[in-house]
Amino acid sequence: MATNDDKDYTDIHSFTQIATRDELTNLILTKNKIKFVLEGRQLVLIKDSDSFYCLDEFCYHAGGPLSLGDIEDYNGIRCVTCPWHKNKIALDNGDHLYTNVDPFTKETKSSRKQFKQRTHRVVVNEEGVFVKLSIKDGVQNEFESDFYYTKETQQTIR
Repeated sequence: MATNDDKDYTDIHSFTQIATRDELTNLILTKNKIKFVLEGRQLVLIKDSDSFYCLDEFCYHAGGPLSLGDIEDYNGIRCVTCPWHKNKIALDNGDHLYTNVDPFTKETKSSRKQFKQRTHRVVVNEEGVFVKLSIKDGVQNEFESDFYYTKETQQTIR
């Protein structure tokens, strides 16, 4: 099984199949992102080189559609750029990536803020692509993108 981390995924039954291998091949030939809903949560599956990532679809900042964002390199970190306000979000952990400027020296350095965009586990094997929501995988931290999945917000955006 190909995964984006070192966890043991022998219990594939706790994951949900998103696409068969054939469906995935057809989709990847036309685009590198797949938008889908899993347990009421809108998500985006992103293929970047040989790796797959899954993030909440709505950007933590203002709800921009990440499925329409560009995939790029930001100082050696692969990220998706929100099409609305150009926020850069690390594909592997959802951190907000930005450049910090020292007001006195004017030197710049790359910085990141954690717990912005929720990411989810992805497994790719001979059968297809499988995803497990991180909230069901022991990740209990609150992420800013969770705002778009509260009952109040869901009622507003429907």
